[in-house]
Amino acid sequence: VMDFLATIRPRKISPAPHSLNKIIEEVIILTKPELDSRHIELKVGLEENMPLILLDKQYIRQAIINLVVNARDAMVKKKKGILTIKTEKNSESIILQVSDTGEGIPNENLSKLFDPYFTTKDSGTGIGLTIVYRTIKEHKGDIFVISKVGEGTTFRIVLPRIEKEIHQIAWEEK
Repeated sequence: VMDFLATIRPRKISPAPHSLNKIIEEVIILTKPELDSRHIELKVGLEENMPLILLDKQYIRQAIINLVVNARDAMVKKKKGILTIKTEKNSESIILQVSDTGEGIPNENLSKLFDPYFTTKDSGTGIGLTIVYRTIKEHKGDIFVISKVGEGTTFRIVLPRIEKEIHQIAWEEK
């Protein structure tokens, strides 16, 4: 019910400077026992010296949890899967990548992934990725999906850096 309401209700995000890496570390602490119990190896590559970015910590944490849960579920039929979480930066963006070695997503389903109530899971609601998409867009970011059936899926999230926004504000004031 809460997920349903979160999908249809307008929400007000409260962005503040946060470390994306620290939020990811919190998610790892929360989800690692479940991943371990399903024999999913977790590989983490968080780039050092990441700048703070404007995030609503609660919503971004939930989006990352949703991606981890989807990755976990995609590997349910494998005896051993690998979940990789990486961050990197460039001059304009912070990038989060969540990859799995699951079943992959057929091409015909890729365009529907973020649609409300679209799911291929027997017990799924089809709301999780909708919430992820909405959250990333509310943070002025982009999300991309690369998937190959039988090999796995990668979600790549690109979020703007604060420095870019500060520079833009300074430019507009001149």
